[in-house]
Amino acid sequence: MAGATIVSSANPGARNTPAGANGGASPLGRLTVQADDRPTGEAAARSKVLVVDDDDATLEALLSLLGARYDVQGAQDGVEAVERVRAWLPDLVLMDVDMPATDGLAAREELSHDERTASIPVIFVSAPTADLPVRCFEAGAADYIPKPIPGPELVARIDRSLRESAERRMLKALAQTDALTGLANYRALTDRLEHEFRRASRYEYPVSVVSIDLDRLKEINDVFGHDTGNRAIVALAQFLADCLRDADFAARFGGDEFVVILPYQAPAEAAVFAERLRQGLRKLRVPGADPRLADLELTVSIGIAGEWREARKQSADALLQASDLALYEAKHQGRNQVVVYERALGERSEEVPHDA
Repeated sequence: MAGATIVSSANPGARNTPAGANGGASPLGRLTVQADDRPTGEAAARSKVLVVDDDDATLEALLSLLGARYDVQGAQDGVEAVERVRAWLPDLVLMDVDMPATDGLAAREELSHDERTASIPVIFVSAPTADLPVRCFEAGAADYIPKPIPGPELVARIDRSLRESAERRMLKALAQTDALTGLANYRALTDRLEHEFRRASRYEYPVSVVSIDLDRLKEINDVFGHDTGNRAIVALAQFLADCLRDADFAARFGGDEFVVILPYQAPAEAAVFAERLRQGLRKLRVPGADPRLADLELTVSIGIAGEWREARKQSADALLQASDLALYEAKHQGRNQVVVYERALGERSEEVPHDA
């Protein structure tokens, strides 16, 4: 294939802890929550709650109350709140609306533009005005509570928002997870690839896409049955997951094909990863499979394409297509090998010697 190289073949800080109780009347109403009222499940695992209020007495009272139930931090204006959310990534933000510098609504708007913080639920608290609840919900609030705030009601609403947020995360994870292997699915792959492509373009670092295909799966299915074929797919997926760095991302593309995204890896570096995967897979045996499969060596064909500063491709889709073309060439050349898609189309393929 023009444009391919055969690499191998067999062929922060302040207010981190609850404040002490204030003397005198509380601005929040009754704040006492009994110790045996602690929730079970996710809330019992000490969810992280950021409390934002410019009034010192209110902030201290809230930190004292909620610190018995959650891990809490405090902030006194919208600017500080955004900084703490990005640094700490809390499970929920309890935020006043009317604050100096940046108010609560503006802070929520800024958080909504960051994919790391956009889904963090925000409960607004404020002295009531005629249109404020509507404005809060239009800004994406999980809830709105007018001041003064009864302590038990506040805790109940926080717990409800935490449960709903956890349920949304679970549903999202299920929608983006391959049921057979537990890896990400095609939908999650396309989202992540677009994200990594944009970041690589913006910050000018390399990213490579590795397409992997399990060789002769149809033959395994025909001879040993589809259950054994599925076991082989799962074994490959588990082995692949064990080879990844924290920054890497693997997904089942469909059938017997997988895709790995390697940020900060040029094609030559990705080829080292791919060859290590190919070599290691030769020692893999399918657990619980047909005994006749014990001596069958599982092999993969691998195609690689990379994005680099000197030669940006048009899109993330083009990068995926290029790795798929390299994979096709690896299959065409006899399977069980690694092929890198070249930058310059028309360049003659080059086979690099390897162990037999």
